[in-house]
Amino acid sequence: MFAYIICKIASIYNKAYVAIENNGVSFATLEYLWRDLEYDNIIHLGGNPKTSIGIVSSATSKFEACLNFKEIVENELRQIYIYDGRIIDEMERFEKHSRVGRAPTYAASAGHDDLMMSSIWAFYILKPNLLDNYYDIKYNDMNFAIIM
Repeated sequence: MFAYIICKIASIYNKAYVAIENNGVSFATLEYLWRDLEYDNIIHLGGNPKTSIGIVSSATSKFEACLNFKEIVENELRQIYIYDGRIIDEMERFEKHSRVGRAPTYAASAGHDDLMMSSIWAFYILKPNLLDNYYDIKYNDMNFAIIM
């Protein structure tokens, strides 16, 4: 049902691109969206582009996405304001977890971090080198306009 809702809402917004992690339970939603509903506008990050759909969230890609989010939110020139109390609550509990002999992971210290990770991936796919894969971008000075 969730894949159907995503497809309907994204279609209303001019077949918007959707960014969905392909690991865990979300893979079933992603696969149904891709194969059964034949929704094409899915962001592909990591993995084999011919066989993999969605965002492959590894320790490395998640680390890079988290750093990107931190840089954007803390950059005084960008003036990002987050007003949603649920996201702020998750941000306050989101932290680095060290693992002996393995790459660190990032997650909520308690409770959910779904909104936080959605925000992190949303900002990550706005990186200019990734946007170029999906849109024809015309640059001017410090700003850019997205043109499909």
